[in-house]
Amino acid sequence: MRTRLATWMDDRQVALYLGALLVGGVVGLSFPSVATPAEHAINPALGLLLYATFLAVPFGRIGHALRDWRFL
Repeated sequence: MRTRLATWMDDRQVALYLGALLVGGVVGLSFPSVATPAEHAINPALGLLLYATFLAVPFGRIGHALRDWRFL
């Protein structure tokens, strides 16, 4: 069951990513002292993003997807 927030964020995913990139760029350029802590946070943040991405994959239908040649 998806919450309203998850549906809203999924519908605006590209805009949220672009906004996060913009905020990250502004913070990085405005406060150079943030670079070192932010550098150490990149790998855990990417891991969490990948985890969240794979949570949305319906693993029960992977076999069907592998038989769909148009998909591959």
